[in-house]
Amino acid sequence: MKAFRHSLLPSCLFVALIAACDSETPKDTQNPASSLQPSNLPAEAPVPVPPEALHPEATVSATATAEVPPEPWAGPFFVVTRSSTGIYANQTFERSQKIGYLEEGAKVAVHADAVKTANCRSGWYQLVDGGYVCGKHGTTNMKDERVRHAPKQPNLEAVLPYTYARNTKNGTPLYRGVPSKQQVRTYEPYLFEDAKKKEAETKEEAKAEPKPAAPAPKPAEPVDEATRKAREDQQRRMAALRAARRAMLGEAAAAKLAAAEEQEAKTQPASPTPTAEADAGASREWWQKDDVELHRIKLNDLNADGDEVISKRLVKGFYIAVEKVFDWDKRRWYRSTKGDIAPADRFVVTRGSDFKGVELDETWRLPIGWVYGWKDKKPRYELDDGGKFKPSGSVKHFEAINLTGKEQTVGKTTFVESADGFWVRKRDLRITKPGPVPDDVAVLERWIDVNLSTQTVVLFEGARPIYASLISSGKEHTDKDKDHRTPVGEFRIREKHVTATMDGDGTAAGDLPYSIEGVPYVMYFEGSYALHGAFWHRNYGVRMSHGCVNLAPLDAKYIFFHSSPTIADGWAGAWATAERPGSRVLVHE
Repeated sequence: MKAFRHSLLPSCLFVALIAACDSETPKDTQNPASSLQPSNLPAEAPVPVPPEALHPEATVSATATAEVPPEPWAGPFFVVTRSSTGIYANQTFERSQKIGYLEEGAKVAVHADAVKTANCRSGWYQLVDGGYVCGKHGTTNMKDERVRHAPKQPNLEAVLPYTYARNTKNGTPLYRGVPSKQQVRTYEPYLFEDAKKKEAETKEEAKAEPKPAAPAPKPAEPVDEATRKAREDQQRRMAALRAARRAMLGEAAAAKLAAAEEQEAKTQPASPTPTAEADAGASREWWQKDDVELHRIKLNDLNADGDEVISKRLVKGFYIAVEKVFDWDKRRWYRSTKGDIAPADRFVVTRGSDFKGVELDETWRLPIGWVYGWKDKKPRYELDDGGKFKPSGSVKHFEAINLTGKEQTVGKTTFVESADGFWVRKRDLRITKPGPVPDDVAVLERWIDVNLSTQTVVLFEGARPIYASLISSGKEHTDKDKDHRTPVGEFRIREKHVTATMDGDGTAAGDLPYSIEGVPYVMYFEGSYALHGAFWHRNYGVRMSHGCVNLAPLDAKYIFFHSSPTIADGWAGAWATAERPGSRVLVHE
């Protein structure tokens, strides 16, 4: 796939995924400038579309296809050395002037001379792609140690920008740093419980095998006074060591360690009483119980599990975005894009779907249909001389079919004709059917049509469709708490994020909490509703979400980098403004 030129496109925020699109937009991504989005202006005063909101080749021609590669930047680069930094339209930290942001490790081209001001004594660097960053948030010295150890940046050439891993067990800890052996023993007791269980099972199997009679045990040797005192001294030293260890861990972690030691002490007797066993079970954490009711677990409960050693514990099904993989203490570990350390043996890697829509040209024209449903294949038909439809092979799941627009109905079955001459049952396809082109759309203005009835999306340039694919919009339900339908209307992209975390508790009884780090290519268009990539399911063409418009990752990436506001090279996100309006999003049935 050819690289997308970010400098020609827009950027913004994130949306709540399968179950989170109708939740509140996180406060750290809100921007007062979003109140200036054109969708809030009177309809009778359409906003003129600036050049940056148009097609990259608008200055050449509407039909130009050749791309002239930009010259490599020979000037300095700026690398961000803090968690993130804002990009401002002017040399000011005013929130209303913030047009985007960079994350730690981002490398962007800047002009050589920094302008020192009272609010940024390190100097403001002007980005080649527009905007300013303050020098105190990074460096132009490529030999700086912080540059060498900067976090891995998203891979925009791959299907997904990061490796994504799904947690497979309840209670998996996210460590704040690489844990010590003792910390692993404290926070992952199940590792040692499993080992003890296996050892016990081995002993039981050994008991079942006939064995020669063991020699009579030797009588215990009497313990002299010196030996007894040495043992007592050792016990006192161990008690002091445990107290010092608790002091190092901090109050919260110390309490957990004390509880673990107390629990271990309870299991020492060979024949514990039934009451002791019941008490031990009652004191177990939620993630240690087999009968835990996960729908009662909330995100705040998981955060409450955090302390100086771990940030939180995960519920089965949560996802992390992996920035680095390493081995330590005979175990593989992940470092997430948030900096947490996670044990890899508690996760499985998720691969993104390689499904992709169709770039429209002289050959591929609307209407386009895609085979959808749960079956791998659907039948196709030939129309014989007698006017009867006869089976003639099959079409594959997600196969794109160029249609002529002709239909024939036989009984209760409607068939549609392909450009290649065969026919397919209409019910086996999701077929594009965009709404009318807005009257005030500019000739080369990019805008997005979302049809909820057909579960399709079409990207336009003026009146010309240029890309089409499948979507998965919000589920509909008669129960208000379970109704997550996608809002209908005309909107504009308010903000974009290359990746963003989406999490929530769910809105209906029985809903489970969820958390997905690094949801790719997020384009917010109304409140917490957005178009974004979805890698946790591949059921495109079927309503699946909690209100957002789910796209296959490659489709989300294409629309993300071919819509406004612009996302330039290295940017992590951007906000639309009155001067830089976002692309229109028309959602209809």
